[in-house]
Amino acid sequence: MTPELRAILDRFMYEQATVTHIVMPLPAEGAERVVDGTGWTIRQLVAHFADSQEGYAAAVGRWLAGEPVEPAGFDRDRTNAETARANAETPLPELLVRLRKSLRALSAAFHAIPDERLAEPF
Repeated sequence: MTPELRAILDRFMYEQATVTHIVMPLPAEGAERVVDGTGWTIRQLVAHFADSQEGYAAAVGRWLAGEPVEPAGFDRDRTNAETARANAETPLPELLVRLRKSLRALSAAFHAIPDERLAEPF
């Protein structure tokens, strides 16, 4: 893995650690707080982060396979709204597990990228 790609992965790891550090000490009702400007609760935002990392890992896999990075008919707004709706009551510890797993999936996807492919458009 090139240093540049490693730096991107390191940033994802840093951001995940920050989110985890912020939400772990929340009281039980803390996950219900709405994040200013989003209309989403903290739990929905954590679900969005996990969903995004899963999507990035899948997109890298499609790119490596020579497929379109975004699946046909992909609608970002619809996907985000569905993630928020589907996770409105998901327990925060479950979402943090999903967040950790999604980072591992993203790391594996990044490690699968051959250095020579990095000059290609994504």
